[in-house]
Amino acid sequence: MDVFRSIMFLIPCISLSLILSFYAAVDGRSTTLSNIGELQLGKKLADPVKTIETRHGDTIDCVDIYKQPAFDHPLLKDHKIQMSPSFSQKHDVQNIATSSSSITIEMIQEGCPRGTVPIRRGAKEELTTAKTSFREQFPNFTTQSADDQPKLLYAGYSTKAGTGPHYTAGGTVCVNNPNVAPGQLSGSVLSVEGGPPEQFSAIRVGWIVNKNQFGDGRTHLYSVWGQATNGVMQGCYNTDCPGFVQIDKTIPLGMVFDQVSVAGGTQYYVNLQIQQDKASGNWWLIYAGSIKIGYWPSSLFTNLHGGADILRWGGQVTSSSAHLPPMGNGKADDSGSLYMEIAIDDRSASSLDDPAVASLEKLETGCYKVGDLNRKDDYHGYRFWFGGSGGDVQQCS
Repeated sequence: MDVFRSIMFLIPCISLSLILSFYAAVDGRSTTLSNIGELQLGKKLADPVKTIETRHGDTIDCVDIYKQPAFDHPLLKDHKIQMSPSFSQKHDVQNIATSSSSITIEMIQEGCPRGTVPIRRGAKEELTTAKTSFREQFPNFTTQSADDQPKLLYAGYSTKAGTGPHYTAGGTVCVNNPNVAPGQLSGSVLSVEGGPPEQFSAIRVGWIVNKNQFGDGRTHLYSVWGQATNGVMQGCYNTDCPGFVQIDKTIPLGMVFDQVSVAGGTQYYVNLQIQQDKASGNWWLIYAGSIKIGYWPSSLFTNLHGGADILRWGGQVTSSSAHLPPMGNGKADDSGSLYMEIAIDDRSASSLDDPAVASLEKLETGCYKVGDLNRKDDYHGYRFWFGGSGGDVQQCS
């Protein structure tokens, strides 16, 4: 019997994704988390209370919440776990309301035992591609390395510079399964970012298809976080390295979406939100409007302490070859993937309104297009379509 059941929105559709990194200096000593992350992959976590094998071939370890990988991070040695955020979601974010009858969620049916949390155990094969996968999301911001790294192409909306700080980014995106080759990725993205290139801080989440990272062509829930020091980005996906603190006992990062949208058929959506708890400074990942998966402690970042400078919604792709994969459902017109219920929590902690819309700008490329941001009704909120079929790197850039 499959121990997972699906977690999604059963309605008309589009896509989402995210990745990050970190570097820390402790007692005058430098610690690269990419190295720490490599030790986590393909390795059975210490003393799991329970181990679950999924039908997709993933291994989920239920580990003591106080012994999870996050606390191997030198900056989290004396970290006190925050079991729930201090903010009230219903009050702070009004544009994320959804119909519970339209949602099913991929999760461990019985959940991990009380006092434990689910951590996906990466396959040993992922060891050889973990750094590459991370670098696809976060190339180093150095002159020497700029030309020899694959470029991440983005299509969607972003807040304009100078409109922050922003404390929440949220939205509902159609879940797709674009065809990608090894060395390519395609996904949706919801992102909070801050700081100059040499001290860039970022968190990205969404759905993604990335054979380098996951070893298959399925659509996965992902997160990625990172921090630059002198322009060098370090970090990881999900819980591959210390950093993200898992709280929910039913939804592990990296889970597979059993159901994905089909062109001309049923469309499936996922709702995600990244929100900063202003009391603790921690950034929380919220799933389906109410499930608090966990958080990234504020101490991990240099430039995300008092909100984010930039928020992003849309799709992203990259390729190590001369050919780029499809984005979203592969359509670059109004039949493209849908991103809706766009939510921003700005200085006044307001939900998206006309002044907030004015603070957003459209970003697209030669192959990947974006529709106008418009409000259909209260249910869909502000929405836009995005996507494209891909093609030659030079023509698409």
